[in-house]
Amino acid sequence: MIIGVDVDGVLRDIITPVIKVYKKEYDYECIVTHNTFYKWRLYDNLPKITNDVAFFKKYSDYIFGSGQYYVQRKDLIKKLIKLGHKVIIVTNQIQGLESLTLDWLNKNSIHYDSIYFVKENKDKFLIKMNYIIDDNLETINMAEKYGVKAICISQAWNGNSGVDTTEEIINVIENE
Repeated sequence: MIIGVDVDGVLRDIITPVIKVYKKEYDYECIVTHNTFYKWRLYDNLPKITNDVAFFKKYSDYIFGSGQYYVQRKDLIKKLIKLGHKVIIVTNQIQGLESLTLDWLNKNSIHYDSIYFVKENKDKFLIKMNYIIDDNLETINMAEKYGVKAICISQAWNGNSGVDTTEEIINVIENE
């Protein structure tokens, strides 16, 4: 099977470095944490940010470079490939910052069959795949319309509705 995998929120934690930058540069008394980040848009959680794209561009090296691999999914790609699946990275990245994601994937020794950077979530479905693994409910809800099975990764911003570990993800795919 062809498995599409998102990066941010699935493999890489960018929320923790976003909050660190916010506390340092905007509001040192901020009490928002990864577990209380209830909306995907930054400005919905961090009120002094008025433009997500401008914030990401300004602090991109730190945010995308220091984002940690979610430990509960560190071996996901490797195990999917070992089981014979084709793994494609399908991620919505800010134009001009794609190299930071490529560097991060390389730094973390994440091997994949191909990678696609898209401008909008709906564009993920222009790529042929059987499954998509994503944390964004908009993407998850679109999948069926395009004939793709979706696996939602549990995060605070999607109401913790989904699966969390490599084992849970593989169980969904293998027990189809």
